[in-house]
Amino acid sequence: TGLNVTGGVRLGGNNSANELDDYEQGTFTPLLSDNISSGSATSYSNQSGHYTKIGNIVHIIGAIRASDHSNLNQSNNLCIRGLPFAASDVTSGSGEPDMLHIPFINNLSSDSSRGFVYGRIENGVAAAQIGHPFNTGQNGGNLTFNEISATNTFFSFSATYRTG
Repeated sequence: TGLNVTGGVRLGGNNSANELDDYEQGTFTPLLSDNISSGSATSYSNQSGHYTKIGNIVHIIGAIRASDHSNLNQSNNLCIRGLPFAASDVTSGSGEPDMLHIPFINNLSSDSSRGFVYGRIENGVAAAQIGHPFNTGQNGGNLTFNEISATNTFFSFSATYRTG
């Protein structure tokens, strides 16, 4: 659901390159999943998401509190599905703004609670995979469900990414 503005609003100058012709804002329902294309936690006590789309750039903010995700494969990666738009033009290592920022997440094991958890927006889908740095070196890996508690997992997130 949201507000759409089409038809053009001039931001300056007289040519169409300065015309805002695609603006939208609304809400979405994020899902905690063990796969970028299917699955969802059994129950939630909070799922909220808001977005603003200007042209082909989408900014999202949201939060998830999964009351029970024991139905998901505990050795699989944490994913967020249900983003409002599929990402496009995301190329690994290209410097595209395709990272999901997670300022808070609870119930992490001691190995993963290094203070930095992030998400990677996946190209061509409306989903992100959650990751964390390793204890040593400059490498990172996916955050798996067996690295968090099976109940009352809460995190908030924001991202800016490009869509088609």
